Amino acid sequence: ESLQLQAHLIPAGNLLAGLAPISYLGINYKPTNWLAIELDTGWNFKADEVLFSIKPCLEYKKFWFWAEVDAQFPSYSGYWFAQVQYKITDWLHAGVEGEGWGNFSDSTTWSHGGGPNLLLRLGKHVGIDLTIHARDLPDDDIGVRPEFFLRWHLFL
Repeated sequence: ESLQLQAHLIPAGNLLAGLAPISYLGINYKPTNWLAIELDTGWNFKADEVLFSIKPCLEYKKFWFWAEVDAQFPSYSGYWFAQVQYKITDWLHAGVEGEGWGNFSDSTTWSHGGGPNLLLRLGKHVGIDLTIHARDLPDDDIGVRPEFFLRWHLFL
């Protein structure tokens, strides 16, 4: 029960920009009732590269924290995501999240953003995330701008 095989498929990074699927396969280890750590290997189909990922999850009463850090090779592209949530009800969670992507070999390529979110959990198998980030893009003179997200999840 403390060790599970996990698989994830993300069909697109941004449906408006075209399909960019990413897949993960790994082991989720849950040594306690409040901590889980997932180690994955995966494939970025658009970049045609292998990736490695670590995903810790902490839960305490009505609070939970989840994060992900990915590294792709041979390009050294990277991605991170972190969120802290408060479970208002079983179907409504409120919190904050942050996200960034860039290249580990060049710190000037990174884009970071973050902001508040609402997560709707419609039963065990469907989720909808609503969030707004303040985002600063590299090589952009506009500065920080708002970025809106609507994410759909299917949990099998």
